Amino acid sequence: MNLCTLQTLPRRPDRLHWQEDVQLLHKLVCGDVRSAVDVLSEDDSDPVRLRFHSSRILSRTLPTLDVIGAEMEGYRYTVWFNNACRILEDVYLALENMADKRDSE
Repeated sequence: MNLCTLQTLPRRPDRLHWQEDVQLLHKLVCGDVRSAVDVLSEDDSDPVRLRFHSSRILSRTLPTLDVIGAEMEGYRYTVWFNNACRILEDVYLALENMADKRDSE
């Protein structure tokens, strides 16, 4: 999974910086995804821990990304937003699949 898309916010056309709250929300999303990917890379992650991270993606990370998307409001950012959503979906599914696999071991 390519996390590069998520790591940086797209440039604004006016060359100004994104508002501080958008930057903080972006850091929160990146941190959640990074933590989840770290758990996925561990050989001994238990199902409870994996599901904690998948639940957090649904309850916190995705809604936070929606707020960022609302702030971006523009066709120019649709590609970035859609790629970010796909990354969250991929991470979520990987967490759930690994948790199911660990449950059956």
